[in-house]
Amino acid sequence: MKKVIIVEDMPDAAQWLSDIVCDVFGARTQIQHVPTLGAARRTLASTAADLALVDLNLPDGGGHEFIQESMRSDARTICVVTTVYDDDAHLLPALRAGARGYLLKTDPRDVLIAQLQGILENRPPLSASVAQRIMQFFVNPEPSIEPLTEREKDVLRCIAQGLRSRDVADQLGVSLNTVSTHIKRVYAKLDISSRAEATLAAERMGMLDLPDT
Repeated sequence: MKKVIIVEDMPDAAQWLSDIVCDVFGARTQIQHVPTLGAARRTLASTAADLALVDLNLPDGGGHEFIQESMRSDARTICVVTTVYDDDAHLLPALRAGARGYLLKTDPRDVLIAQLQGILENRPPLSASVAQRIMQFFVNPEPSIEPLTEREKDVLRCIAQGLRSRDVADQLGVSLNTVSTHIKRVYAKLDISSRAEATLAAERMGMLDLPDT
C-alpha cells in the first residue's frame, strides 16, 4: 500500500490507526489523515489512494457517503470501516455502499494488525463479531410480508444479477413498463429501495446460484 487515507475525527484514534498502518504496510507508506466528510471528499477529488480507513460517524456526515463516492470515483480504493459500532444499522449501509472490510476499534491492536495484513492476501478484514452478524443475516432471513409472484421472483433474480431494466425486459419477453412495475412491487413487498438491497434480498432468499469456492 503506497497511499492510505484515514477518515477519523478523533485525533488519538487517527494516530493509533496510523501506527497500525505503518506496522502492517511499512514506514514508507504515505498516510493522510482527514477529520471530516468534507475534507475526505476534497482529498478524494485530488488524489488516489490504495486504502481508506473510514469512521462512520463524522461531524458533518456519514462515512458510508464517502465510501459510496469513493467507489464511484475509483473502485480500486479499498474502503475499510473502522468504527465502534457493530449493529445492523451501521453495518449494512456501509456494506451496501461498497465497504470491503469492517473493523471495530474496540478490538485489540494485534487483531487489527492481523486483519489488515489479510488485505495483502485478498482476505476481507472483518472483526469476529461483524463476521458473525453477516452470517446471521444470511442464515436467518426474515420472510417478506407478502409473497412474491413467480414473475416478480424472475425480475428480482435478474436485477440481482446486475441486469439493467431493458435487459430484464428482453430476457423475460415483456415491456420495459412491465419490468418497472414489477420492480416497484418487489421493492414495496421487500421494503427495499435499491438494487444493492435487492441483491442482498435475493441472496437471503436463496435465489442466486453462488459460484463454488
